Amino acid sequence: MKKILFSLLLCLFVVPIINAVTFSPDFNFRLRHVIQDLQDYDVFNANYIRIRTSLGLNTQFNETFSSYLKLLNENRVYFYNVKSKSDDYDINEFIFENLYFDAQNLFNNLLSIRIGRQNLNYGENFLVSDGTPGDGSRTVYFNAAKFSFKTDLFTVDLIGHLGTEYDQYLPVFNQTDPKTRLNWQDEKSIMVFGKSDLSQKVYIEPYYIFKSENKNIYEQMNTFGSYIKYNNDTFVVRGQLATQVREKQSHSANAFAGYTFIDKPKILFNDKMTLGYIYLSGDKQNTSGNEGWNNLFGRGMFINSDLLGTLYIPETGDFGYWTNLQMYNMEYKLDLSSKICVSASYNLLYANENVSNVTSTIFGTGKNRGNLTLLGLFYQVNKNIRALIYGEYFIAGDFYNTNQLDHATFVKTEITMKF
Repeated sequence: MKKILFSLLLCLFVVPIINAVTFSPDFNFRLRHVIQDLQDYDVFNANYIRIRTSLGLNTQFNETFSSYLKLLNENRVYFYNVKSKSDDYDINEFIFENLYFDAQNLFNNLLSIRIGRQNLNYGENFLVSDGTPGDGSRTVYFNAAKFSFKTDLFTVDLIGHLGTEYDQYLPVFNQTDPKTRLNWQDEKSIMVFGKSDLSQKVYIEPYYIFKSENKNIYEQMNTFGSYIKYNNDTFVVRGQLATQVREKQSHSANAFAGYTFIDKPKILFNDKMTLGYIYLSGDKQNTSGNEGWNNLFGRGMFINSDLLGTLYIPETGDFGYWTNLQMYNMEYKLDLSSKICVSASYNLLYANENVSNVTSTIFGTGKNRGNLTLLGLFYQVNKNIRALIYGEYFIAGDFYNTNQLDHATFVKTEITMKF
């Protein structure tokens, strides 16, 4: 991998000297203020600002070959610290968020290749969106090689990925001490995704993902499933269904997951109503294997809730480790103008299994996780600048110990500039 990345750097800096190439820079700035209050369960309470800046450069050598480099930095200013933090001001590292090489439309448009540090997104971020969940939304990249085979009827993406607990393949400038953690363990995976329009109305995305994790005990998972979307003139139905074989030491178990959403646009004005249901299996307490759904590389993004993502940390040890869940969802979005959009979402949450094996005073004895309300106001100032204010309110059910956690709030304000 290090030899490959060295070759990519040569492509970036040596080839432009030899050939006439075109350069396309980009700049991204995000200023975000976060307030999180989990009542008496204050281990995750915080009030802070995140300042995230990135600078990218696309280098187009010719119609076939190109490369992309992006450097990123994120600083944090804490007004009130989470209890694990001791610094009031945290300057994170300057890092390579992306560095990859593209070879497009080879062999009469049959094959395209992307090798290096890149972003991957499949199936509404259900299983593949974040290759570095340990550092939050600071980075989401994968160290991967992707081969895309294309025909008129379908596309197949073959991906190999190597993830590390800490950055190993590219230098980190101004590295913090201790190092920023990218994952909870070293891991590797092979993914195969198909893409096909079966008709003008039906799109499918079947997949197979093999992933191995080495967190204390080696575990490997084989996941089979498919994303499907049906779109007609009046509504959209989209969803996934997947099964997973989890093998750890001498124990194995099957996990299951799926979801369905129905989108109905233009009910009254420029609006959309969404109704949905999510099922993620939980670990049964009376078996040796783990039947809990492992969402692989989909942590933190598929279910758009910072509060719920935080509440999974004492349960699974990881932010946004979506598992052991039934979720009933209703969402409404309204475009007040070409620049202003408002949204509201209400969610009922249940657990499939109790978590009495987890040592924490936050958990109760029931299976009602509670209900969650989300509100958002989004303002597109112009094509380059976007602002938002977003809030969540959670009322805990008997899955939690309400003496420790009765309700929780989360408020986020943000401005993003892209050039």
